Amino acid sequence: MPESNPVPESNPVPESNPVPRPPSGRQLRPRCLRGEEASVLVLVPVGILVLIILAAIAVDSAATFLGQRQLEDTATSAATDAAGALSYPAFYDQGHIALDPQTARRVALASVAAQSLGGMSLSGPVEIRVVGRQVCVSLNAQVHRIFGQSIPGISDTTRVRARATATAAGDAGPVVLHRALC
Repeated sequence: MPESNPVPESNPVPESNPVPRPPSGRQLRPRCLRGEEASVLVLVPVGILVLIILAAIAVDSAATFLGQRQLEDTATSAATDAAGALSYPAFYDQGHIALDPQTARRVALASVAAQSLGGMSLSGPVEIRVVGRQVCVSLNAQVHRIFGQSIPGISDTTRVRARATATAAGDAGPVVLHRALC
């Protein structure tokens, strides 16, 4: 059997230009960065605290916006319901459409009472104005903040206000201009 030629072993690279290695356990850093290890330990918790506070403000702002929208929907619903409170004597006797102010107020108050105002409470009376074929409903409420009570210097509630006007459809009788009533 013929002898196989053994593969020549590769010679290791001579260490004529060795890379300097730091002593064990130390890293190479510029001198200006030495001693800065603890600064990260201080900055990370501060950054997380700032992010938590900003998130709390964002959640409370969203809750206030949602409360404002919900109050506007309640006012619109009450005004629309009250616009259906026709004065039957004016309609049947005189032939024109007008709203009965007492019935319109009663219907608007019942509509506001039927709405779910989760996360807020009405502050002040429900203002209802009826002129001719138009009814205007104005509401004021306090929106309760979710995280505002845990942050010093921020109030627990925010005031929001909503107004809505509705007009009973019908003849070309006198109409108050849109939003002139509220």
